Amino acid sequence: MKFEGKTAVITGSAQGIGRACAERLLADGANVVISDVNMARLTETAAEIGEADRVLAVRTDVTKTDDASYITGETVILPKISGVPQ
Repeated sequence: MKFEGKTAVITGSAQGIGRACAERLLADGANVVISDVNMARLTETAAEIGEADRVLAVRTDVTKTDDASYITGETVILPKISGVPQ
């Protein structure tokens, strides 16, 4: 497993490309923190893509510095999906 023992944060991951990235990272052994502004859809996605001990759903607005700082912590993989400039 390529990313076993690593944790990835994926923004905009309630659906679409972000969700696909989360699914792929899970398949490659990573734990994932999925984040989005749409908490209802995010919760559904978390339940659909993985086990509770490997997927954490966090409502995040990446345009708000405090939200973005909160979810990154000790992240190893941080794909840019949200389209928000870093």
